[in-house]
Amino acid sequence: MAAQEARAGGGPADLTPLLGTWVNSHAETEWLRRFVLARRGDAFVLRAEGAAPPHDWGEVEVAAYTDNLGELAFLAVYDRPGLHSVLAANTNKGLVVIAAFHRFADGRPGFLCREFYYRE
Repeated sequence: MAAQEARAGGGPADLTPLLGTWVNSHAETEWLRRFVLARRGDAFVLRAEGAAPPHDWGEVEVAAYTDNLGELAFLAVYDRPGLHSVLAANTNKGLVVIAAFHRFADGRPGFLCREFYYRE
């Protein structure tokens, strides 16, 4: 997945303003407690921390976007044992909103959770 994808008006989206640690506003989440967005060379990467073991979901490259208003967004995909997760994130009023689409390998129905993250 290319780290720099589409930006309204052309050119690569720059996620630099979002670099750092973001914490879930819902302390009792069952999914992601926090995540770190970082830059590795020309790529942006996400390291997610889950609420349940294994806590470290690992690091994946993200695809960067902006919307028609210039707000930043990104997409990350995790393939973990028994669980495939697509994290679609956008920014809104200083928060990062993640809509996480989870698909289970054991046949349970897919699950969507939408949570809000603030900068640590």
